[in-house]
Parts: sequence; C-alpha cells; structure tokens
Amino acid sequence: MKIKFAVLITISVLLCNAGFSQEYLTGFSYENHVPDNTTTTRDKQSLTLPFFDDFSDTKVFPNQKKWQNRNVFVNDGFPLFPTNYQAATFDVLDKNGSVYSNGSSNAFIADSLISMPIRLEDENGERLSPADSVYLSFYFQPQGNGDAPESHDSLVLRFGYVIDTFRIEYDSVMVGEMLNYMQVDTINIGDILYHNYTSSCDLDMYTLAERQYTSADSMVWVNIPCDTVFYSETIWNHVWSTPGMSLDSLLLTNNNHYFKQVMIPIVNEKYFENDLIILFYNYGSLPTTMYPNDRSNGDIWNVDFIYLNKDRNYKDTSYPMVTFSQRSPSLLKRYQSMPYRQYKNNPTAAIATDYEMFIANLDSVSSRIQYKCHIEKITSEWHFDYTSKWCNLSPFNNGGFQNCNGDNATQACPHLTNFLFDMDSSSDSATYLITHIITTDNETSAVQGDTLYGTQGFYNYYSYDDGTPEKGYGVVPDDSYFASQFSISMMDTLSGVQLLFNKTYNDANYDFFDIVVWNDNNGKPGNEIYRIKNQRPKWDEEYIYKFGYYPFDKIVKVNGIIYVGIMQHSQESINIGFDTSIDNSQYNFYDSGDGWQNSMMHGSLMIRPIVGGKYYIGTEEILAENNVITIYPNPANDYISIAGLDINNCDDISIFDVTGRMIKHCNNETNINTCNLNNGLYLLRIITKDGKYYNEKFMISR
Repeated sequence: MKIKFAVLITISVLLCNAGFSQEYLTGFSYENHVPDNTTTTRDKQSLTLPFFDDFSDTKVFPNQKKWQNRNVFVNDGFPLFPTNYQAATFDVLDKNGSVYSNGSSNAFIADSLISMPIRLEDENGERLSPADSVYLSFYFQPQGNGDAPESHDSLVLRFGYVIDTFRIEYDSVMVGEMLNYMQVDTINIGDILYHNYTSSCDLDMYTLAERQYTSADSMVWVNIPCDTVFYSETIWNHVWSTPGMSLDSLLLTNNNHYFKQVMIPIVNEKYFENDLIILFYNYGSLPTTMYPNDRSNGDIWNVDFIYLNKDRNYKDTSYPMVTFSQRSPSLLKRYQSMPYRQYKNNPTAAIATDYEMFIANLDSVSSRIQYKCHIEKITSEWHFDYTSKWCNLSPFNNGGFQNCNGDNATQACPHLTNFLFDMDSSSDSATYLITHIITTDNETSAVQGDTLYGTQGFYNYYSYDDGTPEKGYGVVPDDSYFASQFSISMMDTLSGVQLLFNKTYNDANYDFFDIVVWNDNNGKPGNEIYRIKNQRPKWDEEYIYKFGYYPFDKIVKVNGIIYVGIMQHSQESINIGFDTSIDNSQYNFYDSGDGWQNSMMHGSLMIRPIVGGKYYIGTEEILAENNVITIYPNPANDYISIAGLDINNCDDISIFDVTGRMIKHCNNETNINTCNLNNGLYLLRIITKDGKYYNEKFMISR
C-alpha cells in the first residue's frame, strides 16, 4: 500500500504603496524569499513547552528549528521600537523578492509563518488539558518603518492540528483487458474484477461487477480500485485577526506603545490531543495608481515575542527580562560606514562620543541594571571597554524605554570620553566588533539581562544607510535630479558608486538614468564634475541587500564637500532604496525643475560612493591579506572544506555571522561541520602562527 502526502495550503504574495508629489516614497521590494511551503505532516519534529521566539537569534529567515517555512523577513529595519531587537516582518513579496505577478487591488494572502508541531505536555511528558491554562502571547505592529496596511488588509492567526485521512484511488480499464486477464468470456454480476493493466495498481484491492459484461462490451471502460492513499491533513481554525491600520492609529489605542500585545487561551481539546501548529499570515492588496513604478512592497506587519506556555492567565503580560530594542548604533557622527583612510585623516571629527540605546524592562517591577560596552578589532588585540553606574529601571509597561530622553539614562546614553578607534597605518580597511551588555543585580532580582552584537566597519565607501531599504525613493517629472552630500576630509578619488534599487511590479522601474557628481555651492549641489550616462537598475536574485556596482570610466579626484546622485530619464519615480530607520534628510537634495531643494523625506538614500582602493561587495565585508585560501562548497550545506591551508601553521579558526558575532570556534581542521548554522552569509577567520589573517566569506543555503 503506497502512502502519499498532500499539499493543503498555498500562500502567495503582493504589494502596496503610496506616492507623494515631486519626491516619491514607495515600499521596499528586495527581500529574497524561498518557495512557499505550507505542508504540515506528522514527519515534522515536534517541539515541547515552553515555545518562545523573539527573532533575535537569526537574520533574514526565522529559526528553522521552530518554524516550518521561511516566508517572513527577520530584520531590524522594518520594526520601529520593538519589544526587543528584531522582529518578523510580513510583507507582500514573492519567493524572489518581486511584486507578485498575479496581484490585484483585492486583498489576498501574502506571507505566512508556520510553527513546528508543538506537544502540549508537561515536563514529565504528560498531556496537558485546557485546565492547565495554556496561553499564547505575541506582539504585533502595523507599518513600522514601512508602508501601512489598508483597512481591507489584515493580519491573521490560526491554530491547526494534523489528522490522518485517506481515500481510495481508481484506475480505468477496458472490459476487454479484464476478460483477457481473467481468461473468461463473460463477467457476471457479483464477480470480482481484477486487472494488470497498470503496474501501479494494488492487487489487494478489488470491486464487484454491477452488471454483466461480455465480449460485446470490450471497449467499455470500468473503474476499479487501485490504491488507498493516506494524507496528513491540517485542520485550521481561525483564532484572531486585526484589520489594517497606520502606526499612528495603533498608538492612539495602545497607550502610545509601538507594539500591542495579544493574549490567547488554548481551549480546544483537539490541540491537546494532537500537536498544536501556529499559523500567522497577512492579507495585502495592490494599489490603484497611475504610476507603475509606485507598485512596490507595502502592507507591512511586524510580529515579535511569541510565547506559548502553561500556567498563564490573561494578565500574564510581563516577563522577567531586560532587553535592547534597537540595533547597535553607529559610533560615527555622520555615517554608518566610511573609508578607513578618511577616518584616520581626522578621527576626532568623525567619531561620535555619545550614542543612544533603547532599553526595556519587561518585568512588572523595577530592576537594578548596569550597562557595559566592549569594542574589539577582529584582526588585533586592541579593545575598549565602558561600564556605566548601576540604576533602577522602571517597568516598560509603565515608563516605556530608557533612552536619552529620560531621566537617569546613563545606561542608554553612554559618553565615551577620549574614545577613538585604533589607527592601523598598514591597512585600508577595518572591522570592529561591538558587544552591548545589560546585567541585572542577581541578589535583588531574577530578571535576565541581554546582550546585543554589532559591527563598525571602515571600508572604501561612504554609507548613510544600514543596508535595509524600507521604502523606495524617486522624483518627478523626467530629467529631475536627486543627490546625497558627502564630506571628503582629504584629497581622494572616486572610482564608482554602489546603488540599491527596489524591484517594482513587472520591473516597471527598469529605466535609464545618469549618475552625476557635483561640487558644493553654499550647501547645495553646484557645478557638475562628472557624469556617466544611460545606466539601468541592477538587481541580484541570489543575495539579499546586494548593491549594484557602477564603475566610472575614469578616476574622479575629489576633496571637501561633494554630491553624488542621479538624473532620472523616466517620468516617474525610479524607486531607489531608501532607509527610513536612519534620518539623514539634511544631506539629501532634489531638483525637479525649480532648483535644488533640501529633501522633506526622512531617511537615507542608498547611494554609496567608492573612494579609492579596491571594491568591496556588500555592507560589511573584510578583505583577506594576499588570500590563497578557498572555501568549498560555497554555498554550503552541512560542511565546508578549506583548501590552501597549512594546518600545521594554523593558530585559530573562527566563524562570524553578519553582525560580527563569533558563533563558532573550530579546531584546527580543514573540514568544518556547519549543520547547526542557519541559512545566510558568514565570515571564516583564520589566524596563522606567523600572525597573518585570512578572511573568507561563505553562504549556507539549504
């Protein structure tokens, strides 16, 4: 008997956005999805209580030990002031990050997030019941830093459980075939029908003739049973939903909190008899607009802090932990990244001695906390440490975040007196790992602290953005300009520019544009000093956040204030990436025919001029010194091998994620197990006994 499994739910994706006059912002559309798969079967590994995910341990895709699919986008750009660092973003993009080809103005299902089956049992393995007060809680936020979902859009939660069902499949055979096989001239009523017409037929199956058949019926077709087919079917029940709304609307009804918490009791006996499956999904809709380039991503929902456990109640809305809410901030005054040689020329002008953290006490009572910061260079022993004083932090539900706007906020607003990054004269790039730590007083509280990792990069480009575009930017009409201002502290050269463009519906923004460089005229673009004509947006289907590189046809000498930007040839927005989580609008300018104006859009244009040196791909990359090391396979699955490595001369091998956090320290070996690594980009660092450093990137893709 053959056993087969059926796909029961198919989830698709769409978009929504909004436009503005002269300057345009649309939703972001460059997310690299994998194919939708909502099949839920009994072969999935069941989890036990407690079930918890705050989406802080992975990037891009959710933790595959907890979730069955990878539709949602785990990130720190779209969520605005989440309960803790990062959240899962539900958007309206297909598996390739493109606007869905069959989208319409009517709401339809977009992203989904499906949990592994969860066994509702106690620590002894005994099944629980509704009397054990099992609750699911989570936080949600519409819009965030992206586009607000319309009122006819929604975020939906369903609970499901898997059951086994079956049906009988039939094959059709001509009477003549059966007569020949059975070696008879007549089949009478009640005779058992057999045939060997198809090799797939299960001969244990049979049926009785309902009428008499003779050779005169040789061309008559008869259906007979062939197989019993078993299916794992998921029964879904609607549990909760909310209509689309703006973030401002949520704030008005949620005590000015940016995320709203939902508490749901588990009361259906079926979820205790069978494993519980959690399904979130969103509805989105295509906008009706006269500008095709506007049709990019939108209808954003952010979900965070999903927690399922027994012995809870509807008032159980606090948690014994103190958390960081936002990403690790840049330690530069103006940029997220800048060329190393430009920093070394005037470090005191570039460095930020003050920065802001957002710290939340999720407990119901005040907690005594201390903030620490550790900064280290990954290719040397240089490091810097900062420790704040102890203070009492009020509960988040009462006082919100601790940040620079509050009283007694030294933990959230460290002042790094006389702090400078070290200056390595022999290198043209550097990466520093930054570790933020909140510790609690264990003598007075059982509240858990938190650790947040970040990096500070110095490469060969200037960047105002953090690599995640939440919206898209452009200007109208045709032949309009926009540009970002950059300050060059010493004479240098421009060799090209990195640009990130969003995809739009049917790639409508695949239009020609010119890249232009200007000098300064009293704080606005002045005379044109370089132009490269007739370029088009560049996209990459394999890598997330990959900028397109546009090399110049000659070296351009620059010094002081310059502007790098675009002249559009199209009559509508070209939809270049726009980072709304970092406001650098004072450095953004546009000219739609009435002269240069300072931008009114809060955010950062994703324009990165390449200044001298070699070109580095991506947001935060490290170039190996005289590199002869090769990693294969790349992309990898369960292992990587290192070619060109003299293991006898190896002193240390470590693996870092894209945040700069060391996640694996390896023994000195040329074959490394990567089974426990999530999909994404990683850096392998090798230190030899003679003091050389080798850094190689590799991808995990399953």
